[in-house]
Formats: sequence, C-alpha cells, structure tokens
Amino acid sequence: MLASSVMTESTMHSARLSTTFPLLLTTAIGLLATDLYLPAIPIIADALEASVEHAQYTLVAFFAAFSAFQLVYGALAQRFNAGTILALAIALLAIGSLIGALAQSIETLIAARLIQGVGASAGAAIVPGVVRRLFDQRASVRVISVFGVFESCIPALAPIAGAGMVVLMGWRSTFWALTVVAILSCALLLRMRHKTPAVGGNQPRGGFIRQSLNHYGAVLRNARFVTIAGSYASAFGALMLFVGTAPQVLDIHFGRDVSGFVAMQLVMVAAFMIGSLAAPSFIERYGLTAANRVGVIMLAITTVGLFLIYNGHWPQTAELYVAVLLPSQIGLGLRFGGSMTEAIGACEGREAAASATSAFLCFVFAAIGNALAAPFVEASIAPIAYGSFVFAVMSLATHFASLRTAQSQSSAHRP
Repeated sequence: MLASSVMTESTMHSARLSTTFPLLLTTAIGLLATDLYLPAIPIIADALEASVEHAQYTLVAFFAAFSAFQLVYGALAQRFNAGTILALAIALLAIGSLIGALAQSIETLIAARLIQGVGASAGAAIVPGVVRRLFDQRASVRVISVFGVFESCIPALAPIAGAGMVVLMGWRSTFWALTVVAILSCALLLRMRHKTPAVGGNQPRGGFIRQSLNHYGAVLRNARFVTIAGSYASAFGALMLFVGTAPQVLDIHFGRDVSGFVAMQLVMVAAFMIGSLAAPSFIERYGLTAANRVGVIMLAITTVGLFLIYNGHWPQTAELYVAVLLPSQIGLGLRFGGSMTEAIGACEGREAAASATSAFLCFVFAAIGNALAAPFVEASIAPIAYGSFVFAVMSLATHFASLRTAQSQSSAHRP
C-alpha cells in the first residue's frame, strides 16, 4: 500500500513537471516577442523612415496590449481550459508576427506589435496561477523562481540572436522567426491542453461577464494581494523602463551600437539570476518581507545612481550607466518568486484572476513608463532617472502598506 502511494505521488509529480515545461515555453515566447526585436529598433526607424519617437511606440503598443489583455485571459482561464486558451493566444501572436514581417510602414508595424502583445499576454496571465494550483506554497516559490531564472536567459540570449539576425538577414527576420516559433508552440499546447488543471475554483452565479467582474472585484478588494502585487509591479515597471529605452539611450547618449545593448542585457540578466537563485533560501531564512524590503532598497540605490549620472556628479559613461542599474535587477530577482506566490496565494480559488491582475499591473506600469519617456529619450537620460524615482516611491509606499495589512490581519486572527 505504501509503495503504491509513493508510486502514485511520483507519477503525479512527473505529470506536473511534464505540464509545466510547455507552460514555461509559452511564457518564454512572450519574452522573445520583445527581446528578439529590441536590437532592430534603431534600424527600423531608418528603414521605415520613422522618427525615434514613433519607433519607440512599437514597444509602447506591445506593452499596452500585453497589459490590457491580462484581465481578459485571466477571466477566460477562471472558467475555461487554460491550455486551449494559451494555444489560441499563441496563434494570435503568430498572426501579429506575420503582419510585422510584411509591414511597409511604421503604422502597420505598430498595429502588428499590438496584436503580438494581445497574443503574448496569455502566458504571463495564466501560467503563474496554474503553477500555484499544481504545487504547494513552498514548492511554488521554488518553481516560479526557476521560471524566473530560465526566462531571464531570454533577455540575455535573444538580443544576441536578434542582433545577428538583423545584421545577416535584416530586421524582418526577427518577425519571421517569431512566426515559426509561435506556430510550433501552438501545436505543442494543443497536444497537452487536457493535462492543464482548471485554474479557477469559486464560480459565482451569473453569466461570464458577471462572474469575471465578481472575481476581479474580490481580488482588488484583497488588501494583501494589492499591496504585495503593487510593490512588485512598480519595481518591474522600472525594469521595463530601463530595458525599453536602452537601445536608444546607449546609441544616442553613449555612442554604443547594438553590441553595447547586448552586453548590457547579459550583465543585467546575470544580476537578476543571482537574485532569483538566492531567493528560495533567502526567503526561507529571513521571510518574504525581508526580500521585498531589500528589493525596494536596491531600486532606490539604482535611482540615486541615475540622478548622479544625469546631474554630472558621476562620469557619463555607458559602463557606469549599466552598473547603477544592477542593484535593481538583483533586488527584483530576489523578490520575484515569493511576491508572485504570496500575492496569488492570498486569493485562493481565484488564482487565474489574481495571476492576471498581477501581470496586468506589471505591464501597465511598463507601458506607462515607456510612453512617458518616449518623447524625451532623445534629449537626455532625465526621463529614466525621474521614472525610476517614481517607481521606487510607489514600490516603497505599497511595501509599507503590505506591512500594515499583515499586521492588521494578524491582529484580527489573534485570540
């Protein structure tokens, strides 16, 4: 009987891993849609006779669609099969990639990036909730942290591949590559969709729209979720501001070509991986609160460094610019797995809605940060410094709010 039980547990664990691997690939494609494309931005502006500002809006369009559709996918996954939804979304990403490969104007390319964002957003919205349902809290922290390490390899390697493709085959080759990868991923998801567990538990009465509103209303009324997810999303918004503006900043202000951007990505990803690998042990020893606190402090250090460079107190070199970004990346990696697990776990039975809302906040901040910075990036690094300051203040404020929420909940449960 004991042997049978162990065998069953082992089989279940193997099935869970076989399910999570395709999900991991799905989230990776969402990252590829940006990181493979980033080295081509300065070239696209010339090729399509567009301004630097309009080329930057191809990123804004992607982030805006990516963030907005998190909520749509979260609602769908709360009610329908998550694997099927993911497959349909990746098919849409393939269509957007194909349109981008054939685009003859910057307006068409912006529209293609918008469609790509709609398709790519499903992975970020659905996958963390599925993982949270597959594993207990401790295992979820480890699995999501491993996801973070794996996914962080993409920002390191994809720009190198993208730069090589742009040089050898032109900027359109990145969109053709995404089209092929998306089609293959869609086929894989369709094969394993029946192994994907339901992400939702509580199903209120009413039609789909009413149920979705009830789910999201309950998530947004959960103070624990809002404060933890808000603090992490603010730090993530800063990251995407740094990454989204990097090709233009390094080119215009520091005289570095695409190789400089690739080097920056490698160093920043290494910093994020250091934080992610240390996260499980750090959180087990010191707790999630300490990890979040360190993350906020590290983002503040980056912000101070950016202002010192902008004001001329520190040398205005590409090397120093990249160096001051590193503390924020270590801090973000340190809090990634724990913050996602804690925030989603606070909404038991509504994991899909919670996962989607968390991703929505992350990419809304990313879209807003890049949109506000786009008109001013050509003039100086001021929008990056001030944007980092705003995100750091937001992350700090929501972190303190999460501490008050934890204290009030502890007092409420105290006999």
